Amino acid sequence: MLTVRGLEKHYPITEGLLRREVGRVRAVDGVDFELRRGETLGLIGESGCGKSTAARSLLHLDEPTGGTVAFDGDEVGEFDRQRRRRFRRRAQLVLQNPTSSFDPRLTIGESVAEPLEIHGMTDASTRRAVVEDTLERTGLQASMADRYPHELSGGQKQRAALARALVLDPDLVVADEPVSALDVSVQAEIIALLRRLVSTFELSLLVISHDMGVVRELCDRVAVMYAGEIVERGPVESVFERPQHPYTRALVAAVPTPDPRAEPRPFDLHGDVPDPAEFPDGCRFHPRCPAVIQPPDADLQQREWQRIVAFRAAVDAGQVDPEALVSAVEVDVSVDTDTSGGIDASADADAASDASSPSPPPSATTAIRAAYDLPTLDDDERSSALSTAVDAVSSGDADHASEILEDAFPTVCIRENPSLRPTDLGHAAACHLHGEVRETETEAKNGAGESGVTSSDEA
Repeated sequence: MLTVRGLEKHYPITEGLLRREVGRVRAVDGVDFELRRGETLGLIGESGCGKSTAARSLLHLDEPTGGTVAFDGDEVGEFDRQRRRRFRRRAQLVLQNPTSSFDPRLTIGESVAEPLEIHGMTDASTRRAVVEDTLERTGLQASMADRYPHELSGGQKQRAALARALVLDPDLVVADEPVSALDVSVQAEIIALLRRLVSTFELSLLVISHDMGVVRELCDRVAVMYAGEIVERGPVESVFERPQHPYTRALVAAVPTPDPRAEPRPFDLHGDVPDPAEFPDGCRFHPRCPAVIQPPDADLQQREWQRIVAFRAAVDAGQVDPEALVSAVEVDVSVDTDTSGGIDASADADAASDASSPSPPPSATTAIRAAYDLPTLDDDERSSALSTAVDAVSSGDADHASEILEDAFPTVCIRENPSLRPTDLGHAAACHLHGEVRETETEAKNGAGESGVTSSDEA
């Protein structure tokens, strides 16, 4: 029913009186997926990854800046005004916050009836009958049509929002965070209602959510979104049981389990979604990735390698401010005293004197190393390169530092942005841990007799 290819939504960054474009916010940057008739697809990711923008763009509520959206085989971007109007009737959006989406001056019945009036149903009694029937289908009493939004609970408002979307009998509903603001018990009721509505109305449902539990409970397939891109896509059970992208693994690991005997899944994810105006080179997840790939001849602890890559990403993005780091670093001064007895009075006096002396401010290189927790490397050549890069950053020459780090610490994760490719488990992931690039890296590493990066199952 719905085919999305290369969907983009970019917002220009302008400056000056002439509003000259100096950059772009790439909120959605090449999204592909399909939604079949009667299917429920979950689009999931952290806040700020572009989910809601993608939803509005595919419905052409915000005009996309690139890509195509096909509905029943016809490209929506080519619709004239009349066909766009018919598309609006068949494709509906449930907004994220039902409280703010209702006009407080209108009754619930008037709000739900509004789409009917817009699309030509002029008879008030007919509209009223359709509204009451739709409210009852969503679990509300028909009498609630005469109530105002402030008289309804959060769960009732969500049901009313669903009724407003369903009143035109659409084929596609996009639900943006349909249960995020509700109590757990009410969430379960809304999830059960959505399942029933999909079956009753033969709907195709696209669920936008940050909640993995909701998507697993409600959806047939899932697409995981990060920094404006789809990084993993496939059947829910396959993706949740054997996630193949490190970001998906982190999301799955963060889901609490009700079984106290269950082993907690390893979880190692730090930092924030990158600024959509300044995405990092290569894989956009690499500054946070616990499984970022080492060069074939490296033999570093993965945590050490991860910290170096995070530092390199910060240098490349111009985010390292030596002066700010120096002012933020606090030097701890510890006094070693023997508290078990027999304290030397003179030694104790010397220690007290040392403690009262002001600590010297840290150097810029010390502050940078502390801020990024940079390791001391056994590899003399790479250790020297890291020190030289830190010195270059501390002296204000970030470009030179970037060149040094690129030469000494290369990785395919920064060199190339991976595309979605099939995995052995029947779903697709955009990660260099899978496919030809990973095999080439592994062969080179084995040929060099080295062992560094963990396998995709261990990462």
